Amino acid sequence: MQKGIDTYGDIDANLVQFYEFLKISNGARFGSIDLWAYEELERQQYRLDQWIGESDNWLEIGQLLYEPVVISKLTGEISILMDEVSINDSKKIIQFDDFLIHYILGKGYEELVPGFEYDEWYHFLVRLKLI
Repeated sequence: MQKGIDTYGDIDANLVQFYEFLKISNGARFGSIDLWAYEELERQQYRLDQWIGESDNWLEIGQLLYEPVVISKLTGEISILMDEVSINDSKKIIQFDDFLIHYILGKGYEELVPGFEYDEWYHFLVRLKLI
């Protein structure tokens, strides 16, 4: 985790949870999950067009094992674009806070990461009794 940002510009209302996280930690690596720093967001959007046809409504906020983690600007819904499946068939998570609490810091990490039992982040969560 990195030191958070002080402020950010105008954003879509459905992105508030993610940007509030950036105020706490400006990007982070959580085992197999990376979340981009505020300064990296613009340059990390290059994959969206190949994965999502209408990419203007989406923001890539990180990656899971090199596969994009995106958030809908319209709904705030998180999607993980695995194996180049369509956005409609991707893993969906309701909101950023749920993604953070359940999938990054909780038992849901097991669902997302193949071979999680060998993952150092997973063992860290176990030691902290979060799993």
